[in-house]
Amino acid sequence: MSVPHIDYPVDFDQDPGLLTFTFGGKDAVAEVPAPGTLSTSTLDAFAGRLNRPDMLPSDADLQGYLNPQTGPFFIPQAHPGDTLAVHFKSIVPHFDFGVSTLIHFFGALTSTPQTPTLQDPLPERLWYYGIDTAKGTVTLNAKESAHSFDFALDPMHGTVGVAPAKNEVHSSLTPGA
Repeated sequence: MSVPHIDYPVDFDQDPGLLTFTFGGKDAVAEVPAPGTLSTSTLDAFAGRLNRPDMLPSDADLQGYLNPQTGPFFIPQAHPGDTLAVHFKSIVPHFDFGVSTLIHFFGALTSTPQTPTLQDPLPERLWYYGIDTAKGTVTLNAKESAHSFDFALDPMHGTVGVAPAKNEVHSSLTPGA
């Protein structure tokens, strides 16, 4: 017997308080049978809290809460040890801007507790990019010059995962098993 193809329009951006920053530890917000289609949205890695060109990461109340997740969604046909195939049909930026940052003691370019080095941390910084979905471009205005660069828009899906085994809870900040 085949399972009917079902579309679920789900939008949790109306209440960012419903986003979660973990895999596991939260009850499912909806059931999505497989195969099926889920239409949803989420916020950027900073949950929209870095939203002006003049901001620094320390200006936002991040408190380590990065990589928000929409959901979780329960798939009744999935069991521990199964492989889930997820196909992204479309990814559209939520905002007309994007950001990237340097944060003290975080990331691959600076010392971290796991990879200590001898130099001072890189200075905290934020780059703000204008996004034009109609043109399919991202614009970077250089911070210390008048240069401006347009790049092809190539949105990414962000962090996606499944609940860990044995009712464990893992942060969505870094990937795990």
